[in-house]
Amino acid sequence: VRKHAGSILKYKLPVDRYIAISGAVRDVLVDDGIRPERISVVHSGIDLSRFQHIEEKDLRGEFGLPDDAVVIGNLGALTDHKGHRYLLDAAPLVLDEHPEARFIICGEGELRQPLEEQRRRLGLENHVLLPGFRPDVPELLDFFDIYAVPSHMEGLNTSLLDALAMRKPVAACAAGGIPEIVRDSETGLLVPPRDPERLAEAIVELIDNPDRGREMARRGRSLVEREFSVESMVRGTLEVYRRVLEG
Repeated sequence: VRKHAGSILKYKLPVDRYIAISGAVRDVLVDDGIRPERISVVHSGIDLSRFQHIEEKDLRGEFGLPDDAVVIGNLGALTDHKGHRYLLDAAPLVLDEHPEARFIICGEGELRQPLEEQRRRLGLENHVLLPGFRPDVPELLDFFDIYAVPSHMEGLNTSLLDALAMRKPVAACAAGGIPEIVRDSETGLLVPPRDPERLAEAIVELIDNPDRGREMARRGRSLVEREFSVESMVRGTLEVYRRVLEG
């Protein structure tokens, strides 16, 4: 599919310049045969104002979590490239060290049933919640203690940007454009994709060292403000237009 889409763009459209949302997407376009000089990278940006006024909600009560629960969250469609099965495989390893941990994976998709079956097979019904699609993203992120990103393929991942905008400690897989956001040990912890053991180790590290997690999250927020806001995306896009028109 990726090759076919690239071929259509390459041969059928009179395109002067392609705008890629990440360096990883740029590399895919180059692999598809588009010349590098025809591609500019402008990172997707998020609206930081969404996170200024958070509604107070008793999510701990809604989800029925004990007061001492450490909450590891994820937001995203339940599809293969999001890698939720690896997060479920990591959960028992985290629980061996921290039985009070709880995982909340919000989203819908074609893998709901397989994930529910995996949860049941691993005996995680009381520790992993799959509440479906939720519109209250800022409130959920405010509630999470740690944000986990188990994806094995991503163009960029704006939910990760949202989590860092909320200054949440992040454990993420080095897939696609994610390393452009999570710079290991600087704005979060980065682990190989499809590696539940390493993902579990990163989550445990964040639970065991909350001060370190908060400092990385603070730097992550600063990075989002500089490079991944709506304003920076608009500036970058206008600059591409200017270069094309002048060229």
